Amino acid sequence: MIKKPLERHRLFRIITWVWLAILTILLLLPGRDIPRIDLDLGIPIDKLVHFTSLFIATGSFLLSIHWEENKHRVKIILGLIFYGIFMEFFQHILQKSRAFEVADIIANLTGVLSAVLLYIIVGKIIKN
Repeated sequence: MIKKPLERHRLFRIITWVWLAILTILLLLPGRDIPRIDLDLGIPIDKLVHFTSLFIATGSFLLSIHWEENKHRVKIILGLIFYGIFMEFFQHILQKSRAFEVADIIANLTGVLSAVLLYIIVGKIIKN
């Protein structure tokens, strides 16, 4: 028997995997193929892109497994943390035009952890 909540989150799971595939392709593009956007936000736009990309991936993964056991959440969170770290290495290894930046890893980790924190806070607010 299929549980109803799992059926409702199937769409989130599909969107998440498509997003992660697109994100992987974009992260592995040569640096010269990435459009330059100059916004005066006080932080470099590429760091904002790293943060937002992993924030969206984490949030959608958490929503897709909301009704499952906590151990799945931990695996997803750890997986995305490692994804954010390893993608920075793979970018540099596979595309010599891309520089390895610790700041990108920090932006990735901050995106993952911010999504987790928001998920926890919203979950507590909704329960009360």
